[in-house]
Amino acid sequence: MQCIKDYTAKLNELKIIQAKYNLDTSDTDELIKEIEGFKVTAPIIGNFSTGKSSMLNAILGKRLLSVEITPETAVPTEIYYGENVVYKVDLEGEAVTYSVEDLPIRDLTIKDTELVRVEYDHPFLKEISNVKLVDLPGFDSGIELHNQAIDKYLPNSLAYILVVACDEPVLKDNITNFVKELDLHDMPLYVVLSKSSRLTSEEVMECKKLVTSIVTKIIDKDQVKITSIESYGDVNVNGIKKFLLEIQQNSERLFEIKYRDRLANAIKNMENFLLDQINKKDLTLSELEEEKDALQGEINELLRKINRERERFDKQADECIEAIKNKISADLITASSAIAALVQNGANVNDKINTIVRNAVAIGIKSEFEPRLQKYLKSIADMINVDVLKDEGIKMNVDQLSTDNMIQDVAMKAVPFVLAAVGAIMGPFGIVLGGMVGAFIDSAMNISQSKIKEKKAIEVADGIIKTVSEQAGDGVGAEIKRYIVEINKDIEKEILKQKELLDKSLDDVSERVALEDSKKNEAIFKIECDLTQLKAI
Repeated sequence: MQCIKDYTAKLNELKIIQAKYNLDTSDTDELIKEIEGFKVTAPIIGNFSTGKSSMLNAILGKRLLSVEITPETAVPTEIYYGENVVYKVDLEGEAVTYSVEDLPIRDLTIKDTELVRVEYDHPFLKEISNVKLVDLPGFDSGIELHNQAIDKYLPNSLAYILVVACDEPVLKDNITNFVKELDLHDMPLYVVLSKSSRLTSEEVMECKKLVTSIVTKIIDKDQVKITSIESYGDVNVNGIKKFLLEIQQNSERLFEIKYRDRLANAIKNMENFLLDQINKKDLTLSELEEEKDALQGEINELLRKINRERERFDKQADECIEAIKNKISADLITASSAIAALVQNGANVNDKINTIVRNAVAIGIKSEFEPRLQKYLKSIADMINVDVLKDEGIKMNVDQLSTDNMIQDVAMKAVPFVLAAVGAIMGPFGIVLGGMVGAFIDSAMNISQSKIKEKKAIEVADGIIKTVSEQAGDGVGAEIKRYIVEINKDIEKEILKQKELLDKSLDDVSERVALEDSKKNEAIFKIECDLTQLKAI
């Protein structure tokens, strides 16, 4: 992709200039590495046994992925263009290497395998070389580890492909709620109807209309991109290939959205460093020392003000957390009859509970936490720009951090990070609640009178609701606070990083004070040349 080459070249130019002034290049190195590995992550989602793996096999014209799997053996599988290497990654991040000929790998289980990566040299994958497909486990597998795996991809994905089987053209609650989450982030969604050869062309058209209507109501968009494919018998996957080529065509735009501000900020930091040296070129040593003392005083005062603002925000965050806890509890209580009915029928309640909690958390964070966070960051940005620092260099950069980087990212990052934590918390629920429900059900089923059984089921449901409300609420609260801690660390880190840049600039100016005018002018001329080069970048 040309933009990757362009951005890498620009960052390498920046590195050369940074090194010339003995500045740390590690952040630039990390950004280059990230950019060089960029791919549009496109997870393929749907319920269990909708034909996701068969569809991928049909696209590739080879049975790379097993289609004879159970919910327990379904493992996330990443597929992208490469040199015919397969990596099986365990839960500790250690990878075992296989060849493509070893696929499909047998006896995988989500309990000991994090994911499988398949780098495959295939003509179509080469055509979509900027796209990484992810075959995810079914949403209705009933295994909480699968929910956690699905959540992990949300923060880093740029498009989703939803597979719905023509023989069951409905979206269950878990899929519906996940699609709502995608809509919160304005995430592109493509819908694929699988197993279409089992229906007549007229029935397929009716199926398309039905699914389009369902999805349109969920995401509130006028048009839904939908196609039908058949990966069995008379194989036809042209529709999904067209979607993937469209994602490939959009990859450059998605890349620009993701990285242009980060590149601009990296260059702006260096520009400000050089500008600071030019602006202070005529200061004396005593004036430079005064500048240093003033800078340290301003930083100390800024950090004190930020700390006071942080304390106020922490109180607001506590109110936000309490509101989200109340929403979780209220939504569970509203569904108590449905939960009691599941218990009475001996059904697994975990999926219903997870769906309610996830939805409550997503809506609660969007309505309660995000607005408060944006207001907090805006207050800090105003404080930095107006009340405290007079130096133009640091003022501009902290403003970039507070507004461009954080506020724009919060909608993408806050919800999925917290939901991932809830998924982790809900793991033990599956065991605890399973035992709790099982014990009550064993007791209830031995009682013949239906009214007593119904009463017992209601008691069980009430116990589940109380336990989940408390534990899920506490877990969400802990994750929100962890997120706030990380944001505050980023703010402080950026301020101190800018201070180090300005200190280095003052030191460099100090070293030139004693130079002859001709050498001093020569040094400033070189700085001005580097500044011109940066502006060209």
